[in-house]
Amino acid sequence: MKWSRQQPTVGLSLVKINITPFLECERRRKESSY
Repeated sequence: MKWSRQQPTVGLSLVKINITPFLECERRRKESSY
């Protein structure tokens, strides 16, 4: 993971792209449970 140290913004953007769909799914599941 040497490249992540050189380009932290790229790593963060990739993490956001991977996490965003998961958060959306969680939020929809909570809304539907009510």
